[in-house]
Amino acid sequence: MSTTLNTELVRIQPWADDDLPLLRLLNAPAMMEQLGGPETEEQLLARHERYVNKDGQLTSKMFSIVLLPDNTPVGSIGYWDRIWQGENVYEVGWSVLPPFQGKGIASAALALLITRINQERRHKFIHAYPSVDNPASNAICRKLGFTLQSECVFEYPPGSLMRSNDWRLEVASGHFPIEKVREQFPALQRTYKDKPVVYLDGPGGSQVVKSSMDAIYRYMANGGANLHGSFPTSKETEAILADAKQAVADLFHVRPLEVAFGANMTTLTFAIARALGRHWKEGDEIIVSEMDHRANVDPWLTVAADRGMTVRWLKVDKETLTLQLDELDTLLTSRTRLVAVGLASNAVGTIHDLAAISQKARAKGVVVAVDAVHAVPHFSIHRDEIGADILLCSAYKFFGPHVGIAVIRKEIFEALDVYKLVPAPSSYPDKLETGTQNHEGIAGIRPAIEFVASLGLGDNFPDKIRSGYEVIEAYENQLAEKLRKELGAMKGVTIYQAGEDVPKTPTIAFRIEGFSPQEICERLCEEHSIFVADGDFYATTLANGLGINESGGWIRAGLAPYNTREEIDRFIQGIKAIIRA
Repeated sequence: MSTTLNTELVRIQPWADDDLPLLRLLNAPAMMEQLGGPETEEQLLARHERYVNKDGQLTSKMFSIVLLPDNTPVGSIGYWDRIWQGENVYEVGWSVLPPFQGKGIASAALALLITRINQERRHKFIHAYPSVDNPASNAICRKLGFTLQSECVFEYPPGSLMRSNDWRLEVASGHFPIEKVREQFPALQRTYKDKPVVYLDGPGGSQVVKSSMDAIYRYMANGGANLHGSFPTSKETEAILADAKQAVADLFHVRPLEVAFGANMTTLTFAIARALGRHWKEGDEIIVSEMDHRANVDPWLTVAADRGMTVRWLKVDKETLTLQLDELDTLLTSRTRLVAVGLASNAVGTIHDLAAISQKARAKGVVVAVDAVHAVPHFSIHRDEIGADILLCSAYKFFGPHVGIAVIRKEIFEALDVYKLVPAPSSYPDKLETGTQNHEGIAGIRPAIEFVASLGLGDNFPDKIRSGYEVIEAYENQLAEKLRKELGAMKGVTIYQAGEDVPKTPTIAFRIEGFSPQEICERLCEEHSIFVADGDFYATTLANGLGINESGGWIRAGLAPYNTREEIDRFIQGIKAIIRA
């Protein structure tokens, strides 16, 4: 029987004050045998202070290794600077408690650490120096692509000599593989008015990766079919649908049976709301957000009106453009049945603390419905980490086709009383997938997710997805920082965004004094071949609250991994030219 753990559950977290008990466990004689023996309490406390690094002065970074879902501490890992053979390098080291050894935890943690180092990129090489008598650690180095350089001798701790192997890994190039990325998006070859098109309309729908197009064509060219047939095209269709659900399950760290497809997020949300509403009654309550796209508002308002329910609003702080989460304790009551909230604002980019919201909601037995449409293109999402019971998104926002996706927690999905045809399946997820599905579109979902994974590292597909997102997020944030800085320096430009301490997607909503948003977007298109959208983007409640809907809403520039610094420069120069004129 394999002892390998599901490495999707492995996380590394910056070393904190409350990790001292873990350090004491790692200081046990058996753990320190090859490192000169246990440290004294004084030495241990000094080490703990270095690990915490409260003032941020040390370039070393230490992390605790934890396992989800309970954040169980199982080890430590970190990196620090070393001068090796006349060159500044990273040195990495790790330690895992005995009950958790041999389960793949150290490999998964080291892969996560390498991703962080690749983002920092202060040195060219990463080195690890496991003892020649430690076959497990040497095997981890080999597994993760390190190259064995030579055997060496270390004096560690002082007065104790240790024979080690010198393993080396080159830090990933600081150059995001933008050429490789752009080659995969045929739409980037388009020109308008004799100029290459710049697509900054990603929040409304990304461009589609070629592998997704190929999969759609391949399915249709090979012969499509409906389900449950005894012939090859039907069986192949069923296999494609099952494979797509597995890919989505890997994307969100859920079970394939918790995944359903539909026309789009809005249609799925209406269907789910109607099904849940069959068991709600007059006087029950729901909570919706002033920040959200109306697709995560109106389906719930509709069922509330039908059932005579009370609607409560989680309000937006108009100054900070964040949700007023301190009001949630008051909003949640014994009558609350559901909280509907977006993971990230499609209008202004604010990323909400879903874990905090869901923790309070679920403590009262309240269902949490999350609109993740705008979030999925930009960062990794673990369904259980954010505490979503219902999670909805659309593949056309993350480089794929127009297919809606619902991820529903098993217990809720089983009980979901959907409206359906009598002969249609009553089991989940099939019961939510009314009618014949968009089989060719579904065929294009896995390749879209594989595109993200192709940018990452890891031992398995979910790890590669998470790592790929970290690469995308770092790149997009660099572009977004440049764009925000340039726009913010322009006279007459107002950017609608949360503060620097609030995480945001690379989505920039702004207005320019003296111009309507539509005029700016039309001129960017016609004069500069830049595609940017204007309006309220169905975040109507937010736009009305800010008083901008009457004058055209926002100009919204949204970034994707296929955008370049040169395109940002073109956009900035275009805005400046319009203002000057």
